[in-house]
Amino acid sequence: MPQDIEGLQKFVETYPKIFAIALIWIVMWKGWALWQAGGRRDKWWFVAILVINTLGLLEIIYLLFVIPWLDQKEKLAKGPGEEDPQ
Repeated sequence: MPQDIEGLQKFVETYPKIFAIALIWIVMWKGWALWQAGGRRDKWWFVAILVINTLGLLEIIYLLFVIPWLDQKEKLAKGPGEEDPQ
């Protein structure tokens, strides 16, 4: 077995609760970010979030900073008084 896998296996066996918490953290943020990126049709963000594993950091940046910035940019582009058709 490769040394990296043995190290990971030892970590999981030694600290199963920390591993479980980290796994839940990553899946929660990644799932929410992928859901938002897919719904907004942000294909490049979707691919980046899907492929790059940053322990939730890229996902948090997208959700908390990029989406509000893009929403504000879209509002300014539409002009005053224009609303989204729903």
